Amino acid sequence: MTERQETAYHEAGHAAALYALGFDLGDVTIVSGEDYLGRLSTPRAEAVAERQDMLEYLGDYGETYMMRQIVVAFSGVRATEMLTGQEHDPRASDVQFWLPGSDWHRLNTWLPMLAAPEDYPKVYDEAWDETERVLRENWDAVEAVARALLDREVLDA
Repeated sequence: MTERQETAYHEAGHAAALYALGFDLGDVTIVSGEDYLGRLSTPRAEAVAERQDMLEYLGDYGETYMMRQIVVAFSGVRATEMLTGQEHDPRASDVQFWLPGSDWHRLNTWLPMLAAPEDYPKVYDEAWDETERVLRENWDAVEAVARALLDREVLDA
């Protein structure tokens, strides 16, 4: 398995989870940049995360929305694990929480708004289980998007 293939499945995992959870997708690419191997954009999530009044803005849907964003953050890592059968490398670039756009940066955007620190392990476990369920139910979509990314390198919504 090449790094390019793993990146395609990683980004495809994000895209498939976004779609399955009802979110808008901007674009997805496996063209690497200075600090990433691939990237997915989610226009609404990025705009919502910048709001100071996010919970009021989201209303009753807020907790569900944030949990789904965490599932999306986990979905790239989990898709790669499902593909390779190997646990994720904790030194991988998407774990670098200080890099804007990294999976863990995304996780650390939503998690503090959803739960108190003592509840993080419970949220992690719930989100990880939900991530696996979403990806297993949509694995055909993950594979289709990964193949399209390997063929075209960039896909838009």
